[in-house]
Amino acid sequence: MAALRTEPIDFAPNDEKNIDEAAEYEIEATVLWRRPLSTSVLFLTYILKMSSWCLQQLLASTIIRIIVPAIAVCVLVLALVAPAQFGSLQFATAFVIWWVGLGILSSVGLGTGMHSGLIFLFPHCMKVCISAHRCQNLGFDSFSNIWLADHSMDCPADHASEGYSFMGVIAKVILPFWLWGIGTAIGEVPPYALSYAAAKAGEKVAELQEFEQMNPSENYINSMKSWMINFMRRWGFWGIFLMAAWPNAAFDLCGICCGAMQMPFWQFFGATALGKGIVKTSMQAVFFVTIFSESYLNKVMPLVGGMLDGIDTVLGVQWDLSKALDRALRNTVSKFETDSAAPGATDTNMLKMLWNGFILLVMASFAMSCVNQIAQLELSQRKKGKKGV
Repeated sequence: MAALRTEPIDFAPNDEKNIDEAAEYEIEATVLWRRPLSTSVLFLTYILKMSSWCLQQLLASTIIRIIVPAIAVCVLVLALVAPAQFGSLQFATAFVIWWVGLGILSSVGLGTGMHSGLIFLFPHCMKVCISAHRCQNLGFDSFSNIWLADHSMDCPADHASEGYSFMGVIAKVILPFWLWGIGTAIGEVPPYALSYAAAKAGEKVAELQEFEQMNPSENYINSMKSWMINFMRRWGFWGIFLMAAWPNAAFDLCGICCGAMQMPFWQFFGATALGKGIVKTSMQAVFFVTIFSESYLNKVMPLVGGMLDGIDTVLGVQWDLSKALDRALRNTVSKFETDSAAPGATDTNMLKMLWNGFILLVMASFAMSCVNQIAQLELSQRKKGKKGV
C-alpha cells in the first residue's frame, strides 16, 4: 500500500522541510525482514490510531449507536434459541467478510492494491456462467465458493433442465459484486482520512501539492485529472458519485481532495459506496456475464460490431474494430477458462494445492507490503513531529 506523505502548507527551506539522510535510511530500513519487531509495533500503532478515528466517526452517529447494540443483542438471542439459524448467520458473515475483504484489498493504497477482482471475483462470475450453461438451470449452490474452498458448483439432481435467463444469472452473481464493490469503497477511506487529519493539523498531503503544482496543459492525463477534481469540488456528493461510478484509476486523488476540503465522512463514503459499490459493479456484472456466456455474447456482438463497422466507414479507415473487439473478448474468456481450469482440470490434489499456495503467496506478499508501508508512514510522522514540522 502506497503511503501518503504530508507536507506543511507554509513552505519552509528544503533543509528544514526534509528529513535528514540518516532518518530516511532508518525509515527505508523499517521492513519486516530487517526489523520485524519495530515494524510490527509501528504498524499496530498506526492501525490502532486509524481504528480509533474511524470508531469516533461511527459513534458520532446516533443511528449507529442504536443499531449496533441492537444487532448484538439479536445475535446473542439467536445463538441461544435457534442454533440452526445462528449457523446460517455465521455462514452469511463469512460470505460478507470474504467478498468485502477482497474489495478492500483491491483498492486500499494509491492504485497498488491486490487485483482481487481478476483473481477471485471475475473467475467466480465465469464459473457461475459455465455452471448455468452446463446445468441448464440456476439451482446449483454458488455462494459456497468462498475462502479458497474450491466449490465445484455441481448440478442439483432435483432440478430439471428448465433453462435460465440473463437476468437470472445476474441475480446469481450480483451480491458478490456489490459486496466486493462496497469493499473497494472502504479501501478509499485511508487516503481520505489521512488527508482529512493533515488538513485539520494545517498540513497538506504531498500528492495533493503535486497535483496543484502540475500544469494541466502539459498532457491529456493532467488535464483530465484537473477537470475531475474541479468537477468533484463543484458538485460535492453527486460529483463524487459520478467519479466513482465508472472504472476511474485516479479516484484516489478524489479521496485525498475530499479529505483536504474536510468533507464530512458520510458524504464522502456514501457517494463512494453508492457509485463504486452499486452502480459500477452492476455494470461490471452485466459486462462479464455477457462475455462469459457465449450465447449472450453471440447476440450482442453483431449489434456492437455493426456500430464499429459504421465508425470504420465514417472515418474511411480499415481498422476492423469489430473483429478486433470480438477477438479480444473471446481471448479474455479463453484466458479466464484456462486459469480457472488450471487448478482442477486434472482433478488432482497437487494442482489444487499449488494453485491455493500461489494465491496465498500473492496475498501474503501484498499483506507484507501493506505492513511495511504503514509502519514507514508511522515512523515518518513521528520524526516530523519531533522536528516540529
